[in-house]
Amino acid sequence: MRKLIGVTALAMSLTAFTAAAQDARQNASTEEFEAKAVEHILEVIEVDKEQATRIAAIESEHRQAKREIHREMKAMREKTSTEEDELEKIHRTEFELRRAKLNMDEAYYNELLTEIKPSQIEQLRKAKMDARQNRKVEKKERMRIHREN
Repeated sequence: MRKLIGVTALAMSLTAFTAAAQDARQNASTEEFEAKAVEHILEVIEVDKEQATRIAAIESEHRQAKREIHREMKAMREKTSTEEDELEKIHRTEFELRRAKLNMDEAYYNELLTEIKPSQIEQLRKAKMDARQNRKVEKKERMRIHREN
C-alpha cells in the first residue's frame, strides 16, 4: 500500500512538473513572439519602444479574438442538418459571427489610431502581407525540396 501511495505521489508530482515545464515553455515562446513583434514594429514604422509594445499588445489581443471567431465559424460550418429551421439558425449564426468580426476589426483599427497615424497602420498592414507572402513562398519551396528528396 505504501508503495502504491509513493508511486501515485511520484506520478502526480511528475505530471505537475511536466505541466509546469510546458507552461514555462509556452510563456517563453509567447514572450519571444511578443519581443519579435515589438522588434518588427520598430523596423516597419517610426515609433518608440513603448508605443511598439502597446501596438504589439493591441495586435495580440486582436489576433486572439480573431482566432476565437474563426473557431466558432468553423464549428458552425461543420454542423450539418437537413432540417430547415436548423439550417436557418446555422446561417443566421454565421452572419452574426461575420458582423462580430467586422466590428472587432473596426475596434482594432480605432485602437491603433490612438497610437499611430493611418499611414503607419497602412505600413504595418503591407509589412504583414509581405511577411505572409514570404512565408507562403518559403513553404512552397520546402514542400518542393521535400518532394524531390
